[in-house]
Amino acid sequence: MKIADIYNKKETVVSCEIFPPKQEADISTIYDTLSGIKDLSPDFISVTYAAAGSNSKRTLEVASVIKEKYRLEPLMHLTCVNSSKKEISSILDKMKAGKIENVLALRGDMPEDKPEEICLSKELCYASDLVKFIRKTNNFCIGAAGYPEVHPEAKNMKEDMKYLKIKTGAGVVFLISQLFFDKD
Repeated sequence: MKIADIYNKKETVVSCEIFPPKQEADISTIYDTLSGIKDLSPDFISVTYAAAGSNSKRTLEVASVIKEKYRLEPLMHLTCVNSSKKEISSILDKMKAGKIENVLALRGDMPEDKPEEICLSKELCYASDLVKFIRKTNNFCIGAAGYPEVHPEAKNMKEDMKYLKIKTGAGVVFLISQLFFDKD
């Protein structure tokens, strides 16, 4: 089920976010966690994506298990930092094959060692670029990040809203906020 449909049907939507273990760690720990989360009946489970896609295989693996074994809706994070169109296309194809319908399109964290090299494909530098690419090539329900207290890299709220509008105009269907402390 597409997350936009969940939001359209329910007044209150409850989700959980999980972080797949590193490649060398035992994956069974996440499945123990998922068994407990399933009992809470969340509307969807958001599965994070490691910086620069270093943990992308685990993200896809966990999202697939959430869908197949636990019969819950996964929201798979996908970042474009240090990713080529070919890599993104491959991941999207695997998501589609696994019947994963929901993607959270993110730029991703800037690499600390070489922040100037974030764009392997000059067409996939920002979340809005990723949204356009996904929308053009697939029929996913696309979410993006919103920042109630302003994105840390934005000069001010006006600039932040400008970029949020670009993302939504590119095809974002819903927004998810990061943690915030000022509820207003």
